[in-house]
Amino acid sequence: MASVSLLSLMRRYKKTGECADGLYFWASDMMIVESLTEKTICKTIDHLLAEDEFGYVFSKNEDAKDISPKEGDKIFKCFDESLKKF
Repeated sequence: MASVSLLSLMRRYKKTGECADGLYFWASDMMIVESLTEKTICKTIDHLLAEDEFGYVFSKNEDAKDISPKEGDKIFKCFDESLKKF
């Protein structure tokens, strides 16, 4: 039921121009994009930056730790593999 309401809201955004014409929806601690592709994610981030909304959607993790380039590559590889499932 919630997904139907969310789809309805995103369709409305397409008509009103909100959230880059319905490209994404966000609420506290959650963001949903129209499709889980590099193009959609990049367009969403570009829109958030252009509208000066990035800081409202994403907050800094104060408990974050630095990771090595090798660890970063491992994380991105895992992310890439998970995207291939879709």
